[in-house]
Amino acid sequence: VDVAHADGRAGMAVIVARGDIDIAAFSKHVRRELPSYAVPVFLRFKTEVEVTGTLKYQKVELVKEGFNPSTIRDTLFWMNPTTRQYEPLTIEVFEDIQAGHVRL
Repeated sequence: VDVAHADGRAGMAVIVARGDIDIAAFSKHVRRELPSYAVPVFLRFKTEVEVTGTLKYQKVELVKEGFNPSTIRDTLFWMNPTTRQYEPLTIEVFEDIQAGHVRL
């Protein structure tokens, strides 16, 4: 997804989950199992993902929607670089990121 005041884009993973996920354990798992450049900055939880007629994921629409919690109804988290944990993405945090007050 595009992030203002950042070089390029930040990774966002869409996770299809029908139950609760231990976000602290998930944070620890991705930091342990993935190289630092592959750890998604943003997480978006959905109950289902739309697919095309040829069963391909419709990623273009997800990329266009970005990570604005005021326009996205899905649950959003972000990897806080200070705590190195996924935390809920609030409108205040989104505005701080967009203003360049938070470096990803």
